[in-house]
Amino acid sequence: MENFHQKISIILLRMQHSVVNLKQTIAMQNNIAKREELDKSLSNLLMNFNEIINLLENAQDSQEEKLKIAEELLEKEIDKFLNKF
Repeated sequence: MENFHQKISIILLRMQHSVVNLKQTIAMQNNIAKREELDKSLSNLLMNFNEIINLLENAQDSQEEKLKIAEELLEKEIDKFLNKF
């Protein structure tokens, strides 16, 4: 389970770093509409992330299967978010 939480922490740090970079880029462009879209997309991403974590915590699969599922789902969510911008 510790390995699972370490992987989740790494993914969260990657996501946080990407969001900071996006916010800086959008701020430099002074684009209010884009900032609002970013905030909405980020909110949706975090809700999806929380749903995924809750599903995984309640799953009956082995820890390795949970980790693999979490990595795949989180990578897809992050990529979908990053591809928007």
